[in-house]
This record gives sequence, structure tokens and C-alpha cells, in this order.
Amino acid sequence: MKKYIPIIILALACLNSCFKESQEQGYIGSNIYLQGSDTLIVPIGQQVSTQKAWLDNSTKPVKFEITNIRDKFGNRKEEFFQTAPLTVWNVPYDHLTDTTRALIEAKLGSAVVSPIMINEVNGQIYTMPSTADCGLTAGDIFNVDVKMSNSKGSVEIPDYAVISFATGSSNDKFFIEDFVNGICVEYFDE
Repeated sequence: MKKYIPIIILALACLNSCFKESQEQGYIGSNIYLQGSDTLIVPIGQQVSTQKAWLDNSTKPVKFEITNIRDKFGNRKEEFFQTAPLTVWNVPYDHLTDTTRALIEAKLGSAVVSPIMINEVNGQIYTMPSTADCGLTAGDIFNVDVKMSNSKGSVEIPDYAVISFATGSSNDKFFIEDFVNGICVEYFDE
């Protein structure tokens, strides 16, 4: 067996020299999709979010963007790309120090957002209360097409999400009696 070791080493060296290193960087998987249900059911005017995308081992970091939102006839719904103000927290709420309405309102601000958005990093889809201003009726269904980009390039993903709107309204009056906040941290392997 020892007399074959130099021959085996030579054979492995020859095989290794036959492989050419790829000059391309990165990888885009062929099976990228939004995790969770096939169809997201959203009450009109309500804020809802999906799970994140399955990247199929695509090289990170990635960037997602919505390219089109189509009705059942394939027509683009322009109202989903118009922006509207939304009340947001500018500073985190602290239940120990924020004891009056004035202190809480001082931490609130406004952001201008579209009715349907995507998290550029993880591919989550968000619907905002401004969907109530888009002329929707219960039962309307829309397909969301996205583009995912990374160091390899970009890929169009048609029908990344299907959104079915149900009865709802953002005009519902509510009173905040208790506040709960949390922080979500997502770690990426480098």
C-alpha cells in the first residue's frame, strides 16, 4: 500500500489542476420564495407583516425591492406605490419614565411610507393602514413581483407574494391602555 501513496498523491494533484476557479462572485438560488402561507389575507387598512424570505443559500447581503403589484387581470395598481404619512416611534417608549400622554406624544413622529412595502434585507412584506385609501374592496387579490439583488447580480421573482384583502378599516377608534415594546435582532453570518 505504501508504494501506491506517491501515485495517489500525483493523481490527486493532476485532478486538482483540472478544475478552474470561477471568476464569478456570489450565488443566487433558483428557489427563492416568501416563507409562510401562499396567500396573505389582510384586512383593508390594517398593518400586517409576513415571514421573511427563503433565500435558497443565496449569498448575503441581499436587497429586495417591489417591482410590480398586479391585479387578477395583470394591471399595475399605482395606488400601492404612492406614499402617505404614518405615525411612528422616534424614540423608544420607556414605561418607567413615560408616565404622561405628553411625554409619550413627544416620542412619536411621522414617516412617509407606501401602503405595501418590503424589508430590503430579509424580504418581509408589510401592509400599512393607508391600504384603506387605495380603493380596495373585500376579495380583491393582488400579486407582488419583487427583484432580489446581491453580489452575483439580480433576479426577478414574479408572484413572490399573493395578497387577498378582507373586510377592515383603518378608521376604527381605539384607545391605548398599555404599552409593550420589543427589539428584534437578526444576526447574519459573514
